[in-house]
Amino acid sequence: MKKKKKKSAARPKKAAKRAASGALKKVLKKARKGPAGKPKKQKKQAKPAPAKKGKKTGSAPCANPLYPDVCAQNFTASNGQCVNFQNLPSLQCTISQEGDVFPFAPYSTDPSGNKYATITASSWLTVSVPAINESYPYAVDCCGGLLNPAHSVTVDS
Repeated sequence: MKKKKKKSAARPKKAAKRAASGALKKVLKKARKGPAGKPKKQKKQAKPAPAKKGKKTGSAPCANPLYPDVCAQNFTASNGQCVNFQNLPSLQCTISQEGDVFPFAPYSTDPSGNKYATITASSWLTVSVPAINESYPYAVDCCGGLLNPAHSVTVDS
């Protein structure tokens, strides 16, 4: 007859070792996860709305923009209205003071004290005059030079 092997004391040790390694795995798993409580997610900041694009040259800096032809002899505008000149015959033109008042802002001043604005297809100017119901002359250098007819803006309101 065969003798049955007695269960050795090693088997309970194996079970204890297995239980200990299982507990160790749990501890390590928790350590990898971080603190017991989950961190709260931070709210994302709202992105600004994209700027609305204007007719041809980007966003207008005002609500009711005008798009006159740069070589037009006259156009009508309101005081404070923004203007984007169209159909520039060259990459840039200079609009300069012709009378006592330069009717656009922003502007630069030459050494003689005359005001002017250099414009491109993406330039915006604002009609800015001291009195309404008047016409204000200005010169445009890219619309025929000396043969250039007089230009003006009539400010009606």
